[in-house]
Amino acid sequence: MAMKNKNPMLVALIALTLQFGIASAQQDLTKGSLIELRGHVNCLVPERGVLPDVVIFNLNKNWGTLTNAEGNFSIRMAASDTILLSTPLHQDYKYYLNDLKTMEDHTIEITMQPDAIWLETVNVLGYLRIENFKNEILNLDSEVDNPEVITPILDKYTKQRETGDGSFEIKGPINYLGSKFSKYARIKRQIKKGNRD
Repeated sequence: MAMKNKNPMLVALIALTLQFGIASAQQDLTKGSLIELRGHVNCLVPERGVLPDVVIFNLNKNWGTLTNAEGNFSIRMAASDTILLSTPLHQDYKYYLNDLKTMEDHTIEITMQPDAIWLETVNVLGYLRIENFKNEILNLDSEVDNPEVITPILDKYTKQRETGDGSFEIKGPINYLGSKFSKYARIKRQIKKGNRD
């Protein structure tokens, strides 16, 4: 039976309520649903090419994977998740969905920035201060010849401590690199354990 006297305000209110309810239900569904994030990872330094064995870890869900020999990966994520990409030799990269990305499966291309300078020669400088250590490193043949690139890395990772006998203990990038290897190994073990469970 059709209504003869339709109230336009009532009809508009019912339509608005239905639209709001549908939008809310879609938002709730999106928050709980997972998408498949696929990607390809390579190094900023072209000679190093694609990066295998990069840790790809969902920080919110505590699961992850590694890139294969071609640098490819696939991982599930929700709208609010953060994906960590990590290797011992590169700066960590975090990926998350933002307003520009829709909640659907997609593929990304990631270029990772190297995070360490490999030195062919290491001099132990027992009685020299940290400034001398930095100067020695700047005089070494390394992949990066520009002091404006090397100096901030040395400032960030090099520490000096007096030993009490007039000499100094100088800790450089090797210590930082060691901590990165430890973190990488820990997450990799967690991924392997999760794959067995």
